[in-house]
Amino acid sequence: MIQSQRHDAMPHFPLVCAAVILLTASTAMSSVKPKKTKKARPPEQAPAKTERKTSRLGVLQPFNSVVGSWRGIGQPRRGSRKGAWQEQTVCRWDFSAEQPSILFESEAGRQFKQLRLTVSADGQQLLLHQQVSKTSTRTYHGEIPDKWPARMQLITKPDDDGRRYRYTVTQLKYIRLVMLFEQQVSDTGSFRRVAGIGYTRQGHKLARGSGNQRECLVTGGQGTIPVQYDGKTWYVCCEGCRQAFEDAPDEIIADYLDRRKQDASRSDSSDD
Repeated sequence: MIQSQRHDAMPHFPLVCAAVILLTASTAMSSVKPKKTKKARPPEQAPAKTERKTSRLGVLQPFNSVVGSWRGIGQPRRGSRKGAWQEQTVCRWDFSAEQPSILFESEAGRQFKQLRLTVSADGQQLLLHQQVSKTSTRTYHGEIPDKWPARMQLITKPDDDGRRYRYTVTQLKYIRLVMLFEQQVSDTGSFRRVAGIGYTRQGHKLARGSGNQRECLVTGGQGTIPVQYDGKTWYVCCEGCRQAFEDAPDEIIADYLDRRKQDASRSDSSDD
């Protein structure tokens, strides 16, 4: 009798095992958190093309006429040879920083080793950084002149001793350049001469003129230095422009050709 009961129970055993297996699998699956599907990222947009430095000459463009090599005679007192000196100064464009600048460099200069003319961040003022020595620098501020060549003055803020310094530069007919350095000891005092430097340009003037003279690809000044690219000869006006050209010749040439087209278009419009 007992054997009969065991025999009847055996057919139900596989069903029970299957149920247990299904229940276990269901529980395991419910305990596993579904993986979050990652949303596809939109394709990254290419960054906007940065504005070319050489196209941002802006208010410094008229000062292109001072680019070149200059012979200078400095005098602490006007008309007196006492303490006078001679110096060679080179002026060039510099595109190494974010903001283009015009750079004067003088190895034997007594008033400066370097003068850097640039524009303030808001574009409203001219800034002149005067490197007197390796450890001494002054910064002058001044208004942007309405025209150039002309006369321009820039003044420093008072230093720790209350002194202010004034820098005046005058360009005459592209071949003469005069710099005057002055200081003011007190707020109520007048500016007194420290030294003046009269420069005469070496060689040809570099300002843009009439005729079929060669034009600097970078600034539009007179091209005096030949540069080679893709089997063709182009011209630049200074070592700073040569470096800018060598860094990005395709862009410089494209800018130059666009500028020529615009000039031709304006010329045609004026004829009409």
